Amino acid sequence: MSLLARLEQSVHENGGLIVSCQPVP
Repeated sequence: MSLLARLEQSVHENGGLIVSCQPVP
């Protein structure tokens, strides 16, 4: 599984909290 795919899965599982807490490059 690619890094982006794993990140997307984590985002869906956590309701997007990970994206909200991490800075966007």
